[in-house]
Amino acid sequence: MERRIKMFDQKKIRSHGDSDLEKWFFAITDIVGILTDSPNPRKYWSVLKGRLKKEGSQLTTVCSQLKLIATDGKSYLTDVADTEQMLRLIQSKLPATFDESKEIAHTGGSIAGNTRKQIEAKTGKKIVSRDNAKILANVRKPDELQ
Repeated sequence: MERRIKMFDQKKIRSHGDSDLEKWFFAITDIVGILTDSPNPRKYWSVLKGRLKKEGSQLTTVCSQLKLIATDGKSYLTDVADTEQMLRLIQSKLPATFDESKEIAHTGGSIAGNTRKQIEAKTGKKIVSRDNAKILANVRKPDELQ
């Protein structure tokens, strides 16, 4: 288990590495804050999460909570998503103009790519193998998830 603060564009992203699952989890509100420039990312996520639940989206049901350190130095349960869940959320649900969508996709891809490289360097194992690439190829696209 590893907790880290990752930086993106000089903004903090709280993350948690689970060595058993070989996954990283990211604080959803931190990503939402970066991508939307919302003055209150917690409120933004709360409203979006409510909307997703009403739509019957599985994104909110697969997101879990972990205790992460907040700006006040205390640990609080925080909604987190792994790389795949975060990319689905970014691609399908965060409102954006066409130009913003390209930037968001690039941002999400950079975060996911850097995380994948860090995990591979640490574990000495490739994350995408021939077997799981076949599985990922058969996963429904974010716009099909409803």
